[in-house]
Amino acid sequence: MGTKCCKAAPVPGETKVWQYVTLTKKIYMIDSPGVVYDVGDSEVETVLKGVVRSERLKDPCDFVGPMLSRLNPKHVEKIYTIKTWADDIDFLNQLARFKGKLLPNGEPDIGTVAKIMINDWQRGKLPYFVAPPRTADDKDTDNNNTDDIAVPEGLDENGLVPLEDREDEEEEDEEEEEDREAVEIDADLDEEDGVEELEEVEFEAAAEGEEEGEEEESEGDDEE
Repeated sequence: MGTKCCKAAPVPGETKVWQYVTLTKKIYMIDSPGVVYDVGDSEVETVLKGVVRSERLKDPCDFVGPMLSRLNPKHVEKIYTIKTWADDIDFLNQLARFKGKLLPNGEPDIGTVAKIMINDWQRGKLPYFVAPPRTADDKDTDNNNTDDIAVPEGLDENGLVPLEDREDEEEEDEEEEEDREAVEIDADLDEEDGVEELEEVEFEAAAEGEEEGEEEESEGDDEE
C-alpha cells in the first residue's frame, strides 16, 4: 500500500493499455482504458462526459456556455470569484483578466481559460451532478437543487471542496505530472545508456577479435 502501481489520471487518454496490479498470488487487478459507447450524444455532451481532452478541441470556448448553464452561479462565484456576466464570452474575458492570461497585445486569452475551465469540469472541481429519476408525484426536476440532499463528507455547506483542499489537489496533480515527466526522461536515458553500452560491448568484442587474429598470425610465423 502507498506505492504507485500504474499510471492514472482523471483525464481521457492516460491509460492506453491494460495494466496488471498484483494483489495476491492468485488475484490481479486490471486497469484498462475507459470505453464510452456512442449513444448518440452531441459534441457538447461528449466533452462534458470527459471523453475528449480540452487540448484537442478546435474551439474550447464553444463549451463554456453549456457548462455555465448547468452550474450553480454561487459555485461559479466561489471558485472563480466572478459574480455576474452577460454571456459566456464576457465570463471568459473576466476570468482571463483575473488569472492574468493575456495575449501579447493585452487582449484576454479566452481560449486558454476556456481549456482551464473544461479541465476543472472534467477533474470534478466544478460541482455538478444529475439526480436519479424522480417519481411521477415529485415535481422537483431541478438537477442542481441540493436543499433536500445531504452534503457528502469532505464538502462545505455549498457542496464545494474547501479551498485549501482544492489547492492541495492541484499541488498533487502538478507533482504527479512532474513524476510522469521524470519517468519518461529516465526511460529515454535508460534507452540511450543501453545503446551506448551495446556499442561499447561490440567495440570491445571487435578489439578482442583483432588481438586474437594478430596472436594467431604471430604463432604461425614462429612455427615457420
